[in-house]
Amino acid sequence: MRTAPFFSHHPELFDRLYKDWSTLERFQRTRGVLRLMATVVYALWSSGDRSPMILPASIPLDSNKVFDELANHLDDAWKPIVDADIAGDTSTANVVDSDIKILGKSMATKRAARCVFLGTAPLANLRQRDGSSAPMRGIEQKRVILGSTYPGDNPAHIADGLRRLGDLGKYMNRDQDRYWLSLQQTVAQIVQERADAYHDDQVLDELAGVVRQETDKGLFERVHRFPHGSIDVDDDPGIGLVIFGPDRAFSKRAKSVAESAALEFLTKRGTNARIHKNSLVFLAPEVDRVDVLLNAVRQRMAWSTSSTTVTRSTWTNTTSRWLRRVLPSRSKQSLMRFARRTGGSWYRRKSQARRRSNWNPSS
Repeated sequence: MRTAPFFSHHPELFDRLYKDWSTLERFQRTRGVLRLMATVVYALWSSGDRSPMILPASIPLDSNKVFDELANHLDDAWKPIVDADIAGDTSTANVVDSDIKILGKSMATKRAARCVFLGTAPLANLRQRDGSSAPMRGIEQKRVILGSTYPGDNPAHIADGLRRLGDLGKYMNRDQDRYWLSLQQTVAQIVQERADAYHDDQVLDELAGVVRQETDKGLFERVHRFPHGSIDVDDDPGIGLVIFGPDRAFSKRAKSVAESAALEFLTKRGTNARIHKNSLVFLAPEVDRVDVLLNAVRQRMAWSTSSTTVTRSTWTNTTSRWLRRVLPSRSKQSLMRFARRTGGSWYRRKSQARRRSNWNPSS
């Protein structure tokens, strides 16, 4: 039992201060810790904090006095990093907690972010000053949970917030179950900026190319992928699947472009009347989820092009190794998102009636 001798202070907090922060220049091992903790306790008391214990995640980095006490031992570049990911109304941690109420109820993401900052900022600062290229091991997820969870909390909420922080943070790095902050933007942030820069026409062309490269017909005798017009869909008796692109999306609320196009394709092939009307099934993306579909394609394009820049000198050896390992899986994940997330609807002409039902991509 390590907690008892520390009374209201979590032992993990002192471990980080004595083992990590004391390695920084000008941070005095005893006086520095006492000075910081006096500032932290006063800030928590002033804000009315009634938590039963001061955890690493309790350090109020949104308090100017507390942050200044820590920042005195770090480079000036840490202020915008903390503002971007850790503390403040527009920080990644606060945005996640605001968007997901179950996490925001306990500030799970903000707690996790504070814990990662306390556990990794000193080493990241030293590496930057020394120009070291040694791998950054980061802090394990279980240690973040240990330093962020009060009695009665659900540790899964901390883990969920931490994972989202690793995915969305501008300076938060993630390698399997380890997390750390760095003074450079993360690869994920660079890739996101690249994805946002693609023109809509480029994204649509990429999607059409990916879909048309597929050769699996499933249960169908033929598949027509993103046809330009009805002339591209053969008038054959064999059951065929017609896949529409985002320009022919389906809506449940009103008559949609997909429905009009399906009726046109069923009626004619080019300028001629279609004979085998009952042989076609139509698949179209949901209009409400087209943006999700196109964003997945943007991500795939951005991650794929990143493979050609993996040796950039602005990225560390650790980042380059991480990229080489995750790029294939990231590209594949983005490729499959529009199958898992986009949803769709199908139409089928049978006898005199048209039957429509929802399509579930997971079934």
